[in-house]
Amino acid sequence: VANTMPAPYYRFDGVDDVIIVGDDAVYELGTGDFSIMFTINPAELKARQEILQKYTDGNNFWTIKMDSSGDIVFDSYVSAANTARANGATSIDVDKWSTIVLVYDRDTTGNTQFYVNGAAVATTGAFAGSDDLNFGDLYIGKENYNGSARFFNGQFSDVKIFNHVLSATEVKELSSGASVPFK
Repeated sequence: VANTMPAPYYRFDGVDDVIIVGDDAVYELGTGDFSIMFTINPAELKARQEILQKYTDGNNFWTIKMDSSGDIVFDSYVSAANTARANGATSIDVDKWSTIVLVYDRDTTGNTQFYVNGAAVATTGAFAGSDDLNFGDLYIGKENYNGSARFFNGQFSDVKIFNHVLSATEVKELSSGASVPFK
């Protein structure tokens, strides 16, 4: 991965670039509410470009990826009987910076809300209430599922994981560069 400073982003070549952050309780999603924010500038659309993945083994992972149409998809897999998928149902443009926020309100509505550049774009269904999304290393720009190698091609500027539901106002502020506290 090339850090092209002074610009505050990383460039991924879509072939073999990855950032691996060791397992840490700070960014475990657990069984409560959570929000995930990241800013990307994809260089191409291709099937299953992995953006983020927290992975232990084939039985425990969550992943955020972009499909060939530019839709953002969140998948979790805790066991064969406890899987979930949420689709952002909006296309992310190639060669354009986009801030994506996924907000999962497990405790109140059970819905997943997607935002692109501060605007709500899709609300999708719930994950099972017992999903415990605590496992493994965090992969940025690569899928690490059963030896597969699907890489992100483009630029990545930041990742923020929150252990609470971000409000629409907080999402808009984050998308404009404001600071929102970790609770």
